[in-house]
Amino acid sequence: MLAGLARADPARRRGRFVGGLRRLQRSVGRSDPSRAHWGRRLMVGAAALSLGAAVGAGVVWQRTEADRRLAEQHRQTLAVANGRYLKAARLSTDAGAPAGTVFLYQGSPSWLLATVVDVSNGRYQMMVVDREGTTHTVGVCEVTNRTGTAGYRIDVPVAQVAEVQLRGADGTRLSARL
Repeated sequence: MLAGLARADPARRRGRFVGGLRRLQRSVGRSDPSRAHWGRRLMVGAAALSLGAAVGAGVVWQRTEADRRLAEQHRQTLAVANGRYLKAARLSTDAGAPAGTVFLYQGSPSWLLATVVDVSNGRYQMMVVDREGTTHTVGVCEVTNRTGTAGYRIDVPVAQVAEVQLRGADGTRLSARL
């Protein structure tokens, strides 16, 4: 056959070559149609995944805008007084009833603020118990009409405070664990 192809005229040789290529292309396409478009399918999948990730990131960015704004305000507030952080804890009676809130500020200076509600009137000694169990007297909170507020500078680093206690002359004990 090669001898016959070599003697054939050039147009005939070109025709047989092109026809052979066409048959080869058709046979490859028929044998596994999924292979013919795998590259295109992969690109479409990657594009869809990228689009989904971009949309998801945009939604998260938009939904957390208020949190980012609040965090920035918090950082600015702390920066005014060389502060590092603010902690808060619920103040409760020995029976577990709510009795107020304590706030501890780590800064220069560090301080403790206690707000007391729904407790007996009188003077309450304010104390800070550190992580080693040492009790430090801070000051006095005067409760009138069942409410009171008092704040004092503290020398114990806020990170070392385990508990804040308020003790009334009548034996009432309020505490907040941190």
